[in-house]
Amino acid sequence: MPEIRDYKKEKVPINYYVDIAESVKKYIERNIEQGVSPSDTAKAANYSLKQLNRIFFMVTGLTIGEYIRWNKLAKALFELKHSDASIISIALKYGYDSQEAFTRAFKDNFSVTPGEYKKMKSGFTAKNWHINQFIHQTAHNFLTEILSALQGLSKVKTPEAELALKKLSAIFQKNATNWLEVDPSYWSSPNSHFFNNFKTAILEHRIAEFDYYTTYGKSIPKKSHRRIEPVQLWFKSRAWYIKGHCLSRKEMRTFRLTRIRNLKITTERFTPRDLPPTNPTAYSNENQPPLVKYKFRVKPEMISRIYDEFEGGTIKKQRDGSYIVTILWPEDNWVYGTILSYGEYIDVLEPESIRQTIKEKVLKVAEIYC
Repeated sequence: MPEIRDYKKEKVPINYYVDIAESVKKYIERNIEQGVSPSDTAKAANYSLKQLNRIFFMVTGLTIGEYIRWNKLAKALFELKHSDASIISIALKYGYDSQEAFTRAFKDNFSVTPGEYKKMKSGFTAKNWHINQFIHQTAHNFLTEILSALQGLSKVKTPEAELALKKLSAIFQKNATNWLEVDPSYWSSPNSHFFNNFKTAILEHRIAEFDYYTTYGKSIPKKSHRRIEPVQLWFKSRAWYIKGHCLSRKEMRTFRLTRIRNLKITTERFTPRDLPPTNPTAYSNENQPPLVKYKFRVKPEMISRIYDEFEGGTIKKQRDGSYIVTILWPEDNWVYGTILSYGEYIDVLEPESIRQTIKEKVLKVAEIYC
């Protein structure tokens, strides 16, 4: 076999790996009756088993062990029909410890026992059986991935994906696993066209324009008109956003969909841009307030809720049964509302300024009901 090369550091033509895989196949087939193993194959090739398996799998979609097992079964299949050898002798010849083990493996792969196959008048061909089996399995896996992907897209209200999913499922008589359910409730509002319109704009590289309302730090939302080159729809925390190059600001911006009005997808085209890495600590770079470190003491009555809303590493149980939650959040009305929704079961420990703000809001609420 050719000497292995480091394909992480250099570009190696694919036929180089094909040659290695073909050499492995020939070695296995020459030595199949001697009980060849994956480690034997790697040793003979002077490669590590990990390296050789990686190359072989890249070319064939099989591990070396899988190829050996299928090769044994293919040859055993041929001998059962075309020789007078007993089932036990064929089983031992191809490395099975007993006739029972051979029968079990044979039935798992062919759905009949060796004895039943031997009596069949018109058996199925053994020529290249392992290759045909691989193609069948690869097609099955590929179809499953396609259907699963379409299932996911259909759950986020993509009509084209839902239609394709139905057609493929009918053609192949196979239902996709229902692995995802999404309920973006506000899409049932008058703005439900946003998702498909932005998808079209992204795929066709069309400029989108809309009115955008900024609310941070303002008692009255500020309206601005935006023209963007949309790049990606993004779901973060509790909301959907559109990422795109803002033509007025000359930079990549993120806009929350619920703040968009009067969306229009123009006929103007743009050249796609690379999307910069997502900042994991920000919901949006569009006038987003800075993050603040909060520390809360939450009473045991809210245990189910805090485990629903906070990651495990942010929660610490105290000796008195309460829980300390430490989290980074922006300071805005959403945070105030979330804290107040815990009622008497939460105590803001830090920062002191937020503690005072919550106290003032509680007193104002109390005045309404007094």
